[in-house]
Amino acid sequence: MSDRPVFTRTELAELKGARERGEELECPRCHLVLKPRPVPRPPAVSYVRRRTWYLCPRCGRSAVLDD
Repeated sequence: MSDRPVFTRTELAELKGARERGEELECPRCHLVLKPRPVPRPPAVSYVRRRTWYLCPRCGRSAVLDD
């Protein structure tokens, strides 16, 4: 079992909704803007979705969301 901080399912749903609305994503806990990092696609795998990894600079929680 992992001890790393994670978002709840409800918080992830809120982040997905904000992303769909084109809003800037902020941490539901810290209320800081999440830092986006692209998830690289392996060149050998053509079916991998495009995703972005969002990280909170304060609490360390993160979420990977489809682009």
